[in-house]
Amino acid sequence: MRLGSHLSITTATVNDKYFNTLEIDWTAFEDLSKMVEDIDIAPGRGSKKIPADYSGTVIRVSDLRASWSLAGILEVATWELARLTDPFTKTKRRLRIEIIFNGERVEIPRLEHSLLGLAQASAIGSYSITDGKPTLEVNFSCGDLGKGNSPETLRLFLEKVDLRSITAEADSEIAASALTSVGPFEFELYWFNRQRVKGVDTIGDRKQILALIHQWCGVMLFRDGYRVNPYGNDDDDWLGLDRRALASPGYKLNKQQFLGRVIISRTGNSNLVDQTNREGLKDCDEKAVLLETLQFVIQNRMRRFLDDVAKRHQATLVPDSLVDGERHVRSLRTRALSSLQSLEKRHSEELPVLNQLTSIIEEMNEYFLQAKQKAEQVEDERDRMIQLAGIGLMLEIVAHELARSTEHTIDVLNAAPEGTVSAEISALFNSLRDEMTTMNRRLRVLDPLSISGRQRKETFEISDLVREMFAAHAAQFKRHEVKTSIRFAGDTKALKVSGVRGMFVQILENLIQNSIYWMKLKKFDEEDCTPRITVVIGERPTIFEFTDNGPGIHLSLQEEVFKAFFSTKGKSKRQGLGLFIASDCAQHNGLSLSLSPESKVAAGRLNTFVLEEQEAK
Repeated sequence: MRLGSHLSITTATVNDKYFNTLEIDWTAFEDLSKMVEDIDIAPGRGSKKIPADYSGTVIRVSDLRASWSLAGILEVATWELARLTDPFTKTKRRLRIEIIFNGERVEIPRLEHSLLGLAQASAIGSYSITDGKPTLEVNFSCGDLGKGNSPETLRLFLEKVDLRSITAEADSEIAASALTSVGPFEFELYWFNRQRVKGVDTIGDRKQILALIHQWCGVMLFRDGYRVNPYGNDDDDWLGLDRRALASPGYKLNKQQFLGRVIISRTGNSNLVDQTNREGLKDCDEKAVLLETLQFVIQNRMRRFLDDVAKRHQATLVPDSLVDGERHVRSLRTRALSSLQSLEKRHSEELPVLNQLTSIIEEMNEYFLQAKQKAEQVEDERDRMIQLAGIGLMLEIVAHELARSTEHTIDVLNAAPEGTVSAEISALFNSLRDEMTTMNRRLRVLDPLSISGRQRKETFEISDLVREMFAAHAAQFKRHEVKTSIRFAGDTKALKVSGVRGMFVQILENLIQNSIYWMKLKKFDEEDCTPRITVVIGERPTIFEFTDNGPGIHLSLQEEVFKAFFSTKGKSKRQGLGLFIASDCAQHNGLSLSLSPESKVAAGRLNTFVLEEQEAK
């Protein structure tokens, strides 16, 4: 209707003897005095088919509402019709479109597949569902990034529990069932570093190749070979690539640098349906899973893969800012203090307890400010930066616990009925005092991480340190119903180690936080699961083995998990620094932190971290 006032359709199948016709005069709808049913529109029978085996459709729009020009038609052919069917497919069984303008044929551009071979990096993957279990497999590759590197590849393989974590936090509204109801899909993504583009005899000079990249840029979505609009348009950023690229260090993976496609089908992805206006998919859990998965592949794993390759081939390794905890700590501190002020107004009789908790919050903030000040002084020293990043992570965790405790107390008081007896109120504040004591323990654990004491080596009993760490996490363990145990291997009764105590604290802290996150996620799907952490003090060369009964780590990721910024946690938890810092702390003390190759909880998944002396390797 927007093209012209009159529409004429003539269509027939191979088995039809006559043409089927439909005529519509759109101007009839401009009479506002008529109802829709007053306008007579009905299909009719046309002339007899000649030849008899003809099949096809002719759509004729006349009385055009705008002036058509060759330039306008070329634009439609280049940006719309060229992408109407999947240009990446090499099969010849594609929809054939012919444009004739004033008797002259207008060519529709085709994607030159050799262009894809010029990409500096690619990610080709598939999301599959086998026996009701989803998996994601992605193969990354990169060529010369201008760092003197040779081509490299990386394989990523994730299972249901990893995908559950990526696509949703444990308390998210996205249903876990969407991981399977989304259906299988495939994708291939090609990244071009425009600065590295060169001319190729078979395609053209550098300017021509850049023009082709611009013409085909964007990640398009195809259903059964046909385009789903508007995904991949010049003004569409459905994967949020530009927004994330502006806020990220390292390689800028924006949509103008990508050529790619995502492949779905009507039968395989029945829950991914179009909006009524045909402008994108309807919002649903399945769409959220599709988006989160693709964003994780591009903005997390592909970007980190490229950064890792580049850094390993730089003459001097300059560390990134490993953690930006200041904003988080400041926000959490504000939340906790606000809660305490509310409690003080309602229950001034508990002021001593509240003052103690306020002191803890300010002490925590002082720790962070001192660490930040020292970090600025030693910005070029990689080892010290890593340790300071560990301090930032731990302080952020403590700040979160303090904010949660005070806000929980507010919620309980607000839910209490009027006239609640004073004894019950006092019991509630006693509980808050207990959590405050736990926070004090956590802060005391941080003492060995101070700048002055962090590098000082000492000899201590490793089992005593593990007990201290477990005691510091007592409230957190109780909240998540985590059972803990400490055992000695063989004839071992005690094991003294010599090293930087603060670094051992960081190793255990990160292992505990990881375990709690993943066991919580497992319990979300398996309510009868009892979370459990077991530490076995070993016989030299083993220092200890740390095991939980969470979902574990897939075999293919046993090396990846120790790399900086690798994480399959949900967005709010996805820092990817914990195990990297823990591993670095182990190395500093002449030890190694690794995953035991033995699958103790589930086949193909690893649940035990081993800290041992490097000489054993």
